[in-house]
Amino acid sequence: MSSWSWMRVSLGSTVRTVALLGFVASSTVGSVEAQNFQFPSRPFGLGAVSKSASAAGAEIKQSFDRMGLDYDRNAAWPTPFREMDRATYYEWFQPCLDRGWEIELTLSDACFEESGRLNRLGAAKVMQAVRHSPQDRRSVYVWGETPEIAQARIESVQQHLQTEFGRSANMMVASTQNFPVTGRGSYAESVTRAFKENLPPPVLNAQAVSGAVGGEGE
Repeated sequence: MSSWSWMRVSLGSTVRTVALLGFVASSTVGSVEAQNFQFPSRPFGLGAVSKSASAAGAEIKQSFDRMGLDYDRNAAWPTPFREMDRATYYEWFQPCLDRGWEIELTLSDACFEESGRLNRLGAAKVMQAVRHSPQDRRSVYVWGETPEIAQARIESVQQHLQTEFGRSANMMVASTQNFPVTGRGSYAESVTRAFKENLPPPVLNAQAVSGAVGGEGE
């Protein structure tokens, strides 16, 4: 074999080897890209139909729920809107209501002796609070000029509650800095008496009576 022929054979085998290596490398890269490749999620076929049907069903259900809610509101009118309006109205007066209950349930100097023990007035007021105060107002407030006096009075009230009522009292005893400002009974009585004395006497409206009385016209 000549040198030219041997060179052609060697060159051909080299080219084939390089081409084979390139094909293997390209096929490897292509397989990796094929694994990482994801088709775009386009709704088509039965999947698109099912999604559209689900969305339409949810919208129809929401419309029927809204219709049912409107019917219930119209049937129950003015409830519960009247209660909501009343609660909003009375919310402005809630601080005044709380302050009034605190004044009503506060034990001042007139309810205690000089030693700090409850007197007859204080015991009667505590009994009234236990028996007649509502569940959300079961509290007794104690006023004192100094924290020491207030603490001694609180202990006296707690001892009285434990002795007279035991666990059934279920009352909270706390100190307060708001002095209960109340009027005298004599002044309130004088105002009530003056109001009653100045009331005008009742007068019936005089109306003309038509016709004769006792059958004189016959």
